[in-house]
Amino acid sequence: MSLTRKLLRELQLTDDAAERIIAAHVETVDAIRQERDALSAESAGHQEESARLRSEYDSYRRQVEQERLAQARADAIAQALRHAGANEQAIPLLAATLQTTDEDWEGAALRDAAATLFPVKTRYGAFFAQPVPIPTSRVSPPLSTGSALTREDVSGMSAREINDNWSMVRQALSRG
Repeated sequence: MSLTRKLLRELQLTDDAAERIIAAHVETVDAIRQERDALSAESAGHQEESARLRSEYDSYRRQVEQERLAQARADAIAQALRHAGANEQAIPLLAATLQTTDEDWEGAALRDAAATLFPVKTRYGAFFAQPVPIPTSRVSPPLSTGSALTREDVSGMSAREINDNWSMVRQALSRG
């Protein structure tokens, strides 16, 4: 219900009292409106600050995500080069010469590592080692690690074992 002169007359107030009440009411309403406008302007300032901070945060978050993706991709390239047999010392140099596009990637993983590395392997093939198996003779553990040979040890040895361990066999026979 609004405060009007008609309402105040119905309450049987004098015209002078009604005018004073109306004036006080107008002052109160004006003060409330001014306070509302000030708070509204302050709120708008806070909303602008909030939008600016949100924008800065989003920009920072995107930058961090891009840096993490770039690092993950660099690690994937280094791992692919290792797997391809690249010299460990040359991996940073080889990775720097490698040119990739977004089509080469599925997130942080290479779609086809062999195809991506092909130009580098072709141009810098000397940096890639291919393992070559080298035949070696079978290694037998030593006969006795802690004590000297006895005559019984020597009697159980083959001629080759005796020749291979001649210094220990000679000591065992001389103690004899």
